Amino acid sequence: MSRNRWYVFAAVWGLIDAVAAILMARGQHLGFAAMAGIVVDVVALALLFLAGRQAKAQGRPAWRAGLTTGVVFGLFAGWSSFFVVITRQTLAPRLKASVSSANIDKIVRAANTPPAHVAGWVEVIILWLLLGLLAGFIGGLATRAPASTRDV
Repeated sequence: MSRNRWYVFAAVWGLIDAVAAILMARGQHLGFAAMAGIVVDVVALALLFLAGRQAKAQGRPAWRAGLTTGVVFGLFAGWSSFFVVITRQTLAPRLKASVSSANIDKIVRAANTPPAHVAGWVEVIILWLLLGLLAGFIGGLATRAPASTRDV
């Protein structure tokens, strides 16, 4: 599989992850969405591992292939943060009872601003960048370079 195919697959898989996250945040089909989200994330980690493995077999840096594929996945998976709206009803049970109603309203308003959504998107990108770096590196350790004669 060529590099571009890994990136396309990561982009499509990231969109599937975003849809699962949106469904889970809205509470629709909660059990299915949670299970789908877990499966999508495990498959994404396997994708990063395999991208690093193939890169190492082709003589390219495995960590770089995993990192790039992770960023592509994160770019698309992070889009879900723009479609999730935090409501008072979802936030209040998670806060301590001592938080005033006015403070809850401020938190809800701040959580639904464009900068908060962008920050969530960037957070997902950085998370998958780091996971891609790690999974790609481990994938590279699981195979040998084309000119290498030692066993792994």
